[in-house]
Amino acid sequence: MWNWRGINKGSTRLNPEQYVGLVVRIIRNRHARDVIQRAGDILGDRAERIGPIDLGRNVLRSWCTRVCRAYSRPPLVTGLSLELATALGDHSASVTVDKYLSVGGRPLPTTVSQASARAQWFSESAGYAGVRVGWSSRSGRIMLQVIAPDDLECIYASDDPTEPTIIRHRAMRDIGGKPVEVVEVYDLTDLKSPTYRVLAAGESGEDYTERIHGRTFDGAGYLAEWSLADGTPYHPIVMRGHPDHLFDRLQQVEASLIVPVRWTAWGSGCDFASHPGRNVRGLQLAGMSSDTDGARTGLADGPEVINQWVDIDPEKPGDHWQDAPAFDPLIIGKAVGLYETMALSMIDLPLQLEASGGEPTAREQEAQEEAIRGTFTECRRFDSELLRRCAALANRLSQVDGDDIPEGPFGLLYRGEVDALLADDPSNEE
Repeated sequence: MWNWRGINKGSTRLNPEQYVGLVVRIIRNRHARDVIQRAGDILGDRAERIGPIDLGRNVLRSWCTRVCRAYSRPPLVTGLSLELATALGDHSASVTVDKYLSVGGRPLPTTVSQASARAQWFSESAGYAGVRVGWSSRSGRIMLQVIAPDDLECIYASDDPTEPTIIRHRAMRDIGGKPVEVVEVYDLTDLKSPTYRVLAAGESGEDYTERIHGRTFDGAGYLAEWSLADGTPYHPIVMRGHPDHLFDRLQQVEASLIVPVRWTAWGSGCDFASHPGRNVRGLQLAGMSSDTDGARTGLADGPEVINQWVDIDPEKPGDHWQDAPAFDPLIIGKAVGLYETMALSMIDLPLQLEASGGEPTAREQEAQEEAIRGTFTECRRFDSELLRRCAALANRLSQVDGDDIPEGPFGLLYRGEVDALLADDPSNEE
């Protein structure tokens, strides 16, 4: 059996729950303690002598910044009614709305685009994420809440491996005027008898449903708002991605811990080891003497001081010399940078920014666009389903004008697809 503790000098394999928590902390730039722990695993006792951890580099976030760009320009959606866009609180620019209307579409509402973009970061880095659809009585709009994967647990127990039967959402709820951590459980194992419960987090699992909502949600009591036009119940949490893809970004996650340690060590070397060592043998500064045994007896001076050395033994002339620096900042810095770019290139996303003065080459831009286009399929599936459940909710809420809002199908185009469609429209020519 492998002795993992011996191989990794203190680090151990993370279980899925621990790994998801680590990924979310990295995406949120809250992984300082994880990097400090990894520094101890790599450097041992030396980790305490290299100074504060340098968190200026985050490989996973850099990767997401380059690849998760489907929503960097407003996506175009067809089949979206004005009533649903209004209920979602769309804030698209009027110029964009007019352009998209000219080709038979509308901009994806800004609230949906923002939620989808954030959920994409989590799903692309940790494999999955969720967006909860609800109604906000405060804003009078449909509310979209992005749920990070460390607050989600999904169980797939039906003949459809793409849709979870049970979703457990860890959240905070007010009970008796105090915030309490709970687990909201949406169970659609039996579509004819769906349930929704709010349970206490932890081992007790006390049922808080009636205390919080004043009622239960079992079977026929399941909210009518959480059902499609044909009466089929749905989860108000729309899942993006799948837990099967949890470890797809393992290389970038590992590099997000290792690269800060390397750059911290590099900075420490620049501060303390990148200057030459100066040595004297058989010489003594004029006017200065010592009877100690310390080899470092001397003084600190500047360029304005001229040192006059005197031979200790005139019969044996002394000498002085300068060693090469114990650390080469340029070579080591390039090596660490190469490791970082190689980690970013694990999915055929080549990066050699130093060779081009920081600007990506044509091949790098092409590879990046290919990686971005590779995310469109999941974007289309997720956004279409998210809009479908938003429309279903709007149709069953008395607060939303209209009860016949189309619940799909919705067509979606992203980035270059939108540009190509607009370019073919003569009305957009100047």
